[in-house]
Amino acid sequence: MISIKARSGLYLLILLFTFPGGCEKSEVTSIFSVCDQKTVVDRSFFESGPSDLMDIQDVVIERDGLRIKSGARGCSRESWKVELVGSEYAAQTLTADRDIRLSLDREEEGLPYLGKEISFDMTIFKAGSEDVILLFYDSEHQIRYT
Repeated sequence: MISIKARSGLYLLILLFTFPGGCEKSEVTSIFSVCDQKTVVDRSFFESGPSDLMDIQDVVIERDGLRIKSGARGCSRESWKVELVGSEYAAQTLTADRDIRLSLDREEEGLPYLGKEISFDMTIFKAGSEDVILLFYDSEHQIRYT
């Protein structure tokens, strides 16, 4: 006869093999389990889309995810619509350069300064195996995406 402890362990092993769970390989390609948003590449939107003032404090790329810490004045972050927009044109210098910008559309304005951290999927900027320098429009920030 199998003890209750042994039986419990056996059931646990059966469950682990029956329902493996975990992440699929495609989900493990970025440090971010899921990026908050996809990046948009659209010349017209880049040039004339919403552009409320938003400060960029920090940018970090790891694998195919870009995390941006930013902030703006407003009453609530809940109504903010933030997108990362890239120009369609990538300048071909020694390393490809691409202009990108944060597009902020907010319904209200207010005095409090509110911070926000958002992550973006950057795979749309992959240029084969080439590195791309992402230049933040109206900011001193730039970052190499490999």
